[in-house]
Amino acid sequence: MEALANKKKAQVEALMTQLGSYTVKVYLCKDGANVEIPENEHGFFFQNEVYLIDVQGEEHRYLI
Repeated sequence: MEALANKKKAQVEALMTQLGSYTVKVYLCKDGANVEIPENEHGFFFQNEVYLIDVQGEEHRYLI
């Protein structure tokens, strides 16, 4: 498991390097509205909730 986690982490770091400078915003999708989650709460996700992660770089944008 550790080898797989390290491989995934390396892939994420490579993607972020490719983006150059970037911003990350996380939204909780609830009751038809997208509520932005403060940065200090990023990474805490809960079952049965729907989230939108917006990663915007200099030339690319990813919505996850």
